[in-house]
Amino acid sequence: MKKGEVTAFLSLVFVLILAFLTSILNSAVIQSTKSIKRQEVDRALFSLFGEYDPVLFEQYDIFATDTGAVRDEEYAQIKSRLHYYGSSDIKQDISGIQLLTDHMGVAFKEQAIQYMSDTYGLSSVSDLIGMTKEWEKIERVGNDIKDKNATFDQEFMEITSKENGKEQFDFVYEMQTLPLLSSVLPKNFACSEKTVEPKELFSNRNQNVGKGQFYTRSDLSNLQNKLLFREYLLKKFTNALSSKEEIKSKQLSYEVEYLIGGKSNDRDNLEVVLREIALLRTGDNYIFLRNDPQKKAEIEAMATVLSVLIFFPEGIGLIRQILLLVWAFAESVQDLKILMSGNKVPLIKSADQWQVSLDSVIHKQPVQSNSQSLSQKRGLEYKDYLRILLFLKHTDTLTLRAFDRIEGNLRLVHEKSDLYLDAYMTKVRLINQATIHPGIQYEFPAYFGYH
Repeated sequence: MKKGEVTAFLSLVFVLILAFLTSILNSAVIQSTKSIKRQEVDRALFSLFGEYDPVLFEQYDIFATDTGAVRDEEYAQIKSRLHYYGSSDIKQDISGIQLLTDHMGVAFKEQAIQYMSDTYGLSSVSDLIGMTKEWEKIERVGNDIKDKNATFDQEFMEITSKENGKEQFDFVYEMQTLPLLSSVLPKNFACSEKTVEPKELFSNRNQNVGKGQFYTRSDLSNLQNKLLFREYLLKKFTNALSSKEEIKSKQLSYEVEYLIGGKSNDRDNLEVVLREIALLRTGDNYIFLRNDPQKKAEIEAMATVLSVLIFFPEGIGLIRQILLLVWAFAESVQDLKILMSGNKVPLIKSADQWQVSLDSVIHKQPVQSNSQSLSQKRGLEYKDYLRILLFLKHTDTLTLRAFDRIEGNLRLVHEKSDLYLDAYMTKVRLINQATIHPGIQYEFPAYFGYH
């Protein structure tokens, strides 16, 4: 009896141990299969995002992958690539996808700012932070000048209606109709004639959008990052003084000018930028004329003479204002000539740095830049004025226009007219469902993104 009882007991124990070991082995198989499935998805995602556009990275230091999935709500092409890289036996649903252009290019701005911070450091804009108030002040003065010009025509008509008015004030008409490009560009400057079709631009069509919510930086709009983003635009996009080597692979040569002007051809964009710089310079020059005793005396004397010549002594104040504006603008034209020659112009001038005499304005005499002005070691160059104009533009406007230029350049280099920047992804979130054992389904999330 006792032997039979021991045998039965041991048999029962053996069965229990065998069941326990089998259960452990089965659990291990399930867990290892789960791990393999997760690794398959991670490998597929890593491989997919390894297909980032090399031109976008080389030219702009931006990571994004062209999915080709414009307005593809099921994202079939993305799933196809994931299956190609080893997740073919896994059912996958895309629960979230962030495109490079979503939410006014938040992913683009994040990468651009991070690139600038990592490559050049925050010190690259620390000096600029203290200058932004001065830039805003310059803009206000320029806008005041623009407002004055709004009433200028009516006042000018009043002057020219007087006897000898047209004859004595034809220098004003000449300044009003001055062809700026031909007047300020160096003789050896060959203005680009490149143009784009407006209807083909990214900013002029309905853009594809991703889905789901992703973490984004909350400090993109602070002053430091605002400046970093604009420094990125200055470094990565060409301008009118860029070398021939830099502009040869560009759809438009004057890209920064396009960001500011938004016109469909290089010539018009350069014209817009030169006029905006001229307005800024006119504001500074106007302030100088009003504060310099010698210049004020010259204006007063000339205003007196002209008011007598046209028999309009009561209009001396009006004539004084006209002389101020025209002289300030004439000096600005000379400033532009210096800038477009690659030299610097002081933001606030001293008396010995002034170029244009009042007499040369009235008698329409050509002005030659003196050697001191051309050899200025301190002051702002053309690119610095582009920096100011970029700062004064709204970030969303700059971002959309940057996408216009990036998309156009990628199409040019890749030779693909159907390339769309709003099909480029930067982050994706998946819900995966895999069969790991007969009757057992395993569902798990996966995420990958460029950071």
